[in-house]
Amino acid sequence: MKIPEKVQQYITQHALESDYLRDKLGWKWNADTITIPIYDKTGELDYCKYRHLNYDNPSVGNQKIGKFSFDTGSHPTLYGIHLN
Repeated sequence: MKIPEKVQQYITQHALESDYLRDKLGWKWNADTITIPIYDKTGELDYCKYRHLNYDNPSVGNQKIGKFSFDTGSHPTLYGIHLN
């Protein structure tokens, strides 16, 4: 499956591996958003964090979106705590 250009740029700029992100960490993406699942220490999905790649170019009305958004109920947590 071809990775959208903006997602590939983000992955490359951050020196990440797309296969690892998708297969090991469960990241998903579309043309302008990367979904990052956040798990608790038992491996249960806690919430998702969204990296908006078009945050500086809003496409919905005149509302600007931030770089990141979170599911309702999100809270600070140690990313990757579920990995051994």
